[in-house]
Amino acid sequence: MYRFEQIKRFVHFNNNDNMLPPEHENIDKLFKVRPLLDHLRKKYNDIPMSQMLCIDEQMILFKGNSALKLPSKPHKYGYKVFILCSNKGVIYDFVLYTGKIQPADDAPD
Repeated sequence: MYRFEQIKRFVHFNNNDNMLPPEHENIDKLFKVRPLLDHLRKKYNDIPMSQMLCIDEQMILFKGNSALKLPSKPHKYGYKVFILCSNKGVIYDFVLYTGKIQPADDAPD
């Protein structure tokens, strides 16, 4: 277990010096893993899309401490992910839910 803790301590995906202060209004809750998520989304977007698509939400079960956890009825704890996939289950894009967003003034719902 000590080896895992040591590796976890030194693995970083983003520079902490570039992080906005917690009281900033445009803070990114996924800042520390944003480069990893962007890389995965790019790889998923490179897969050729089929014509039959589905948008679905999934829960990633997680019981640890996190500001992104979302208590919901089907699964007690976890992260909500919106996924664009094919009817065969191939994922083309995903977005992690980080909280309610404000709609743009000039865009329809």
